Amino acid sequence: MTQIQEHASSYVLPGSLLIASVLLLVWLQLRPVPAQPVIVFFAPGTSPTEALADVIGAGGRLISLGAYSNSLIVQSEQLDFFDRLRQAGAWLIIDAGARGGCRSNNASKE
Repeated sequence: MTQIQEHASSYVLPGSLLIASVLLLVWLQLRPVPAQPVIVFFAPGTSPTEALADVIGAGGRLISLGAYSNSLIVQSEQLDFFDRLRQAGAWLIIDAGARGGCRSNNASKE
């Protein structure tokens, strides 16, 4: 091994740990919390009407339209709501409060 290869290989483990730590923090911040508002993303091209029908079919209720036509901010008290959303075609489910929007706005209205 050359000196450059040895030097570069000494950064692999610390770099991997750094990337893993950042991904873990992002996941912990964005993971959905049961009975709290979540942002649900459906396949591109899904209309708000289709997305809402899937949310209602999964046992949820609409809080607000999302920033994109295939996203909604929704909530449900059902424990299996996230599983049902995924079965209905949801691509991504993230905590709505994590991006600073839904939870803080609702709290100020109460």
